[in-house]
Amino acid sequence: MGGSCGIPGYYSLLEILADRKHPEHADMKDWIGGEFDAAAFNLERVNTVLKRLRA
Repeated sequence: MGGSCGIPGYYSLLEILADRKHPEHADMKDWIGGEFDAAAFNLERVNTVLKRLRA
């Protein structure tokens, strides 16, 4: 999986990461750089970082 391929790919990634027995679990975990918590998204934090990048 070279990218998350939009919304369907993102949902596929979430399913793979949730299933430790999935054949692609280890590869996807490596691809994202380790642990991933989709619920931890913080819009305010992202906007702050993006504002710094624009400056």
